[in-house]
Amino acid sequence: ETHELIAAAARFRFRRFSDTIYEIRPPTDATANDTPDFQRLLERPPSKVQRLKV
Repeated sequence: ETHELIAAAARFRFRRFSDTIYEIRPPTDATANDTPDFQRLLERPPSKVQRLKV
């Protein structure tokens, strides 16, 4: 999922919701001016990544 999100990031804009959460917005949303550092997600070893509990 991480690779797909990074590949699709150019088609969307992002608004920071909290320190670690970004809201995915349509490309026409002028209020969404934040740029998440997705490359950082790829650098983490899989053993350190935890699943989000819903």
